[in-house]
Amino acid sequence: MRLRVEESPDLAAQLGVPVPPRAPADARACVDWDALLARVGGGARPRSDTTTIVPGGAARLATVVVEGDEVVLEVLVLADAEAAQRALVAEAQRTTMSRSPFVVGPALGDVCVRLPPEFPRGHVLWTLGAMLVSVQGGADLDAIVGAITAELDAGWVPGTQAAAHAPVIVDVGVRTDLGGASKTVTWRVEPAAPGLSIVSGAWVAEPDRHRARVLDASPTSMTLEVAAGAPVTVELFAVHPRYVVVRRAALAVARG
Repeated sequence: MRLRVEESPDLAAQLGVPVPPRAPADARACVDWDALLARVGGGARPRSDTTTIVPGGAARLATVVVEGDEVVLEVLVLADAEAAQRALVAEAQRTTMSRSPFVVGPALGDVCVRLPPEFPRGHVLWTLGAMLVSVQGGADLDAIVGAITAELDAGWVPGTQAAAHAPVIVDVGVRTDLGGASKTVTWRVEPAAPGLSIVSGAWVAEPDRHRARVLDASPTSMTLEVAAGAPVTVELFAVHPRYVVVRRAALAVARG
């Protein structure tokens, strides 16, 4: 799911984005990814399954086969409900057509769009608080969406409980590299419990505006060139893949 596109003002207006989330402010939509794939794919191993850091959050993407048809399922967790809704509109606007083919969808979550039935490959997008869900394909897409919804509807938990599963970002530091032209940000991630697999990474907020260029990056470091002027914000993310709960941190990095 690629987010760096202009949103459709027409679609955004139809949806009334931003829409206040239906859930209480202290609740978070969480997902047990293993249980979700088992429900959708009937226990079969997915063809692919990845967790990635994306601008503003984290995504879990899997391809499963349901009754011979390939289904692509993606869950994206962003900072808040408005960010998720803006991402939905942006994704729906990603098209070579003169305008987005997506239409207002069924009453799923806070905001929902879908492709009309005449499209050969179905696609439904909806948000639950800060979570964006995307489902593509499948001969009986409505049944697949219903199974996913049943799993997600049971996943609302207090924010403190969700935070307890999130990894912790510690030992954040910045060093000036030889010559002073670049800076390297480093950090360490501690899982919420021993032995848990964690995915982490970083993004630069508005790199073009601040003339910042990423030279190198790893799961726990980023080296970048920073132009003179106002500092840039580097956003750090760590995600618990199974429950797709995200920990965020940010720091300002200036030249010199």
